[in-house]
Amino acid sequence: KESSQQEALRVPLMVRWPGRVRQQTASQLAASLVDVAPTLLGLLGLPIPAGMQGRNLAPLLQQGEEEGLPAERNAYFECVLGEVGIHTTTHCFALMTDPETHTVRDSAFRFTDFARDPYELENLAKTGGEEELARSLQAAALRWHRETPRLQAD
Repeated sequence: KESSQQEALRVPLMVRWPGRVRQQTASQLAASLVDVAPTLLGLLGLPIPAGMQGRNLAPLLQQGEEEGLPAERNAYFECVLGEVGIHTTTHCFALMTDPETHTVRDSAFRFTDFARDPYELENLAKTGGEEELARSLQAAALRWHRETPRLQAD
């Protein structure tokens, strides 16, 4: 993706697997593509390797409940133009990094509130607002950025 706008990131995850997945289960949980592999392993009843990124969403797909899911309910993202951040069900916080070196250029590039501003026109990172939540999301995004392994080009 080139942008962290909700229209680019919020794409439905649909799964159909008769006998394994409960029909018509819907959730507002923020999921990522990185959650697909551990979820498929979970649905197959196979162990999930210790170093594998992502969350096993099988309990949601099988029982239709979010109980038993990992505590982390947010989706992290990385865009080709350098945006890195965290997407919750209500907010988005993005850092701006150098796409080649991954160094942080702007630690408060974008912060939006979907409920107040569904079109994400107001950047709270620049205008202020919800400072405590912004600091919390910023810390989570910076931690994820620091701890996420990256492929190294030859």
